[in-house]
Amino acid sequence: MPPLKLDESDPAPRYVRVARHIEKAVTEGKLRPGDRLDGELGLAERLGISRQTLRKAVEDLVARGILVRKHGVGTQVAPSPAEGRPFGVSSLYDELVLAGRHPETEVRILETQFASPEVAAALELTPGDEVVHLERIRFASATALAIMRNWLPAGFIDLQEADLQKRGLYEILREAGVDMRIAHQSIGAESATDEAAALLDVPKGAALLSMHTLTYADLGRPIELGQHSYRSDNFRFQITNVKR
Repeated sequence: MPPLKLDESDPAPRYVRVARHIEKAVTEGKLRPGDRLDGELGLAERLGISRQTLRKAVEDLVARGILVRKHGVGTQVAPSPAEGRPFGVSSLYDELVLAGRHPETEVRILETQFASPEVAAALELTPGDEVVHLERIRFASATALAIMRNWLPAGFIDLQEADLQKRGLYEILREAGVDMRIAHQSIGAESATDEAAALLDVPKGAALLSMHTLTYADLGRPIELGQHSYRSDNFRFQITNVKR
C-alpha cells in the first residue's frame, strides 16, 4: 500500500480520509482482489494512525463491499465484482475499475433546473428549488452499459463536465468530503424505449434492469437521487445480507 499523507486542511474525519486512501489503492490496482491487509496494529503503525481510526476506516470499506473479513484469514480486498454488482454506497464506475475494466463516460446533460415535485420530495426540497441534473452514458470496452440520470441539490457541489467524463460521481463526492452513509435502492425491470434502445444499442422493447437510488450523507441529508437503466445482458445484481 502506498504511504499515507493526510491533508489536515481536509474537514472530513480522519477515518474517512484513511478509507479514501485504501480505496484509492484498490481502484488504482495497487491492492488487488484477494490481497490481504496487514494486521491491524502493524498497518496502523505503517500508516501512522491510531488503531481506532484504522478500525473505523476498515469498517466503512467492509460496509461498502470494498474489503471483506474472513475468519482465520483476516481482512482482504473484496473479490472482483464481475459476477454481479454488489450493493452498497458505491458507483458503477468504482465497480468497473475493481473488475479490471476501463470505464468511459459520455455526459449528455449537465444543467441546473427547477426540481419537479417527485425530485423535490426525494431530496427534501420545495418544488421549484434548483437542482443539478445530469445524464450520462457509461461505457466499458466501447460497449454502452447504462444510462444514468442523477439529481443533486444545487450549490451542494460544483460539478464539471470534464471531471464527470474521467471519474465517477461518487468518487467526486468523496473527494469533496461528502460522507455517503446510506443508499436506499430499489430494482425493477423496464422495456427499452426508442431513446434507450438507441443509446444502449439494444432492440426497442428489450428488457432493461432499472435501479432507483436515494443516497444520504452523514447528517441524514438526502444528497443524490439516481435513476439508472442497465443492459440486462451485462448485469446481475448481487445481495449480501448481514446480521447486525
